[in-house]
Amino acid sequence: MTMQCDLLIAGAGAAGLAAAARAVELGANVVLIEKTAAIGGATQYSASFVTFAGTEHQERLGYPDNGDILYDDLVRSSNGTGDPELLRAYVENQLDVYHWLVKKGVVFKDVVHFPYQTWPRAHHTEPMPMLETLLRDAQASGKLKVLFDCAATRPLVENGRVVGLEVLSGDQKQDIRATKGVVLATGGFGWGEDFVSTFVPNALKGVRFGHRGNTGDGLRICMSLGADMRDMGFVKGTFASHPVVGPERHEMVHAYYDGAIVVNKLARRFMDESLSYKLNLDYALLQPDHIGYQILDAKVFAKGLPGVSTNDYEDYHRRGKMTRHETLEELASAYDLDPVELRRTIETYNSDLAEFGYDRSWGRAHAVTGSGEVTPIDTAPYYVFPTVQVFASTFAGIRIDSKTRVVNVYGEPVQGLYAVGEMTGGFHGHGYMTGTSVGKSLVFGYIAAETLAGDIS
Repeated sequence: MTMQCDLLIAGAGAAGLAAAARAVELGANVVLIEKTAAIGGATQYSASFVTFAGTEHQERLGYPDNGDILYDDLVRSSNGTGDPELLRAYVENQLDVYHWLVKKGVVFKDVVHFPYQTWPRAHHTEPMPMLETLLRDAQASGKLKVLFDCAATRPLVENGRVVGLEVLSGDQKQDIRATKGVVLATGGFGWGEDFVSTFVPNALKGVRFGHRGNTGDGLRICMSLGADMRDMGFVKGTFASHPVVGPERHEMVHAYYDGAIVVNKLARRFMDESLSYKLNLDYALLQPDHIGYQILDAKVFAKGLPGVSTNDYEDYHRRGKMTRHETLEELASAYDLDPVELRRTIETYNSDLAEFGYDRSWGRAHAVTGSGEVTPIDTAPYYVFPTVQVFASTFAGIRIDSKTRVVNVYGEPVQGLYAVGEMTGGFHGHGYMTGTSVGKSLVFGYIAAETLAGDIS
């Protein structure tokens, strides 16, 4: 049996749902398939920060951010390796997407500062309510059909053009044909063992986290058609996770962006904590057992943000993931650290701040890249969050152009095939700005719908 539609979208995370919601607004009849039994994808496990610039939220807080500043910061975060065409497309569309989401009822709360952001611009929202809003809105149109437990397996190609997908639902194969095009939003490859062992063997040194459906299905479909790839050499994990996690439980903390320091098992610092956690991972993997300990004093702990998963220190303490200690000696004993070396490390850090205004050992002058005051670690009680690598998002994959068309190894668009979200490469490059993973999923999902459905209504 063959099903027909205007637009076929594979994957019901942020990218796929944004594409579906915008496409039905523009008059398209859409079929959305999802490999698993529910919406969410990797987005449901994210901290769900979205990078926007020039928003009303920022204006109310007095942050004079804008698209030009955002573009420069994106270039800087990628160390000049991000595709300018994709970065510019993001910047030119992100504010429209922000207003579009707010109009639909998506609630953004805190605006948080992360590396490479001239101004705080990581807008926090609850991931599942956002995705449910997009789905509910799209279904209300009567133009969306959703098929769960339905995986994309192979492309349907006629005369060099992708005209649909072969899908597998249970043990039943079916063809779904799309007159306008196919949008792949199938996520990354964090649980695709063949991809991980080939491209990111270092990921095996930490813990794995994220959506089990992210096995690289969309990458295989695109690769079978000669698609080019981007940023695969930059894929790495994140230095942020507690060592004891479930495969789908978010246990990531970035206390070092609030002023915490990180030591290894020898009680010595080994990195400039203000750098991106993607870059700091390189230092962490060189440490004994690949583990570090984020050390907070009472001042840093007080900066926690209730409800923000990466910064809700009270919640982590309540659940026993972040431990409390009245003295540095007690802290050292709890983690089998040398108490003399730990005190020397912290006293050196504190004295550098007092005498020079910055950390001479690693050059840290700010809590987070370019901004935020660093303060001495000197106020009891002290808290510790053991930290290892987590492989959660891949941030690399298929080459696309600014219209989200898949591009082959000869630089030519693959006719009828589009890709959005985590399965695409070229945007993040060497680094990563927090909020641009969910951000690029939403923005480029929106762009895909504009590209494909814009002439239907």
